[in-house]
Amino acid sequence: MVHQLIRALDAGGESAAAELVAKLGSRAEAAREVAYRLYTICDRKKRAQDALSYNALVQSWPEISR
Repeated sequence: MVHQLIRALDAGGESAAAELVAKLGSRAEAAREVAYRLYTICDRKKRAQDALSYNALVQSWPEISR
């Protein structure tokens, strides 16, 4: 779910990610939590390139969920 949300965000922006969140329903919040956890792990392991995608999703989440 997380990677599909990142793809949607990259390809179509926040509105495309928002459409996917709507389809995911209650599972979307779990995806946000996983994205944040993956960002934390990547940050700790100094994997900045991987962390960027997860961070972008987490940072955009308020707008996506609106």
